Amino acid sequence: MENAVFPVEQNNPDFNKNAIPVRMGIITALVSIVTLTCVNLFLVHNLFAYGTGIVIALIINILLLGYTGKQQRKAMGGYITIKEAFSAIFIAILILVGVGTVYSYIYLHFIDPDFAIKMKETSLAFAERMGANQSALDEAAKKSDESIQKSTSISTQMISVAWGIVMYSIFGFICAAIVKKDRPQAMR
Repeated sequence: MENAVFPVEQNNPDFNKNAIPVRMGIITALVSIVTLTCVNLFLVHNLFAYGTGIVIALIINILLLGYTGKQQRKAMGGYITIKEAFSAIFIAILILVGVGTVYSYIYLHFIDPDFAIKMKETSLAFAERMGANQSALDEAAKKSDESIQKSTSISTQMISVAWGIVMYSIFGFICAAIVKKDRPQAMR
């Protein structure tokens, strides 16, 4: 067993530690785009269904990030440290958030520029069904308009990107902890 060669970075000059994370980051971003577009187009008129669709999209992204770590472990000979797994997953996260941010801008400005108005109407209709009085509805409409105005600012977009990276990194670290597999002492 001493002379066994494992396809890890040090022993395999053809191994590119970024190939799998970049490929999986792009795949995850594309899956996210398709999922969120479907949610935005078809579920926007039902607040519960919309929220459920967003949660399902998030779960799919997290599963794909975990799969990224698993694929990286496999490419490294079946063993991976938590640092190596998280590094691979983090690259995929950066691609996912970056592509997602650009697509969100395109979606909200070119594909469905009335999306914010649809969400406002859906929220107000829900509040009305729950028995909100007219003054509460007017206040909610005012706050919604302010929120729509603020959401288009560059600073709000940057904060959104930062929160996306932090949120996915927390889940990415959990995925990295799950997929890590230490080398047995005899193989080190």
